[in-house]
Amino acid sequence: EESAGDDDEKRKLFLERNRQAAFKCRQRKKQHLQELQERYDYVVADNERLRAEFAQLRDYAMRARALLAAHADCPVARANGVFGPDALTYPAPMLPGGPDNAL
Repeated sequence: EESAGDDDEKRKLFLERNRQAAFKCRQRKKQHLQELQERYDYVVADNERLRAEFAQLRDYAMRARALLAAHADCPVARANGVFGPDALTYPAPMLPGGPDNAL
């Protein structure tokens, strides 16, 4: 009977260790899913910010091209070098938190 009691005790210990291991595994899985969700939220927000910045820069480029086209025959613009290699300068991108915020 002692061996049956020892076997029962071993079985109980095994089951308890298994329950603890399963609990830890579930906790790690929850933590991993939470980290993935946070990363997803960050990437979605960053994507929206980049799309808005892209739209702003595209609008700026279109207005600049239209302005240059309107002055294509202007002798003053040619004399001032508007049509040279550095004719267009783009503004610094709008970053959250102000102009000093770096990526």
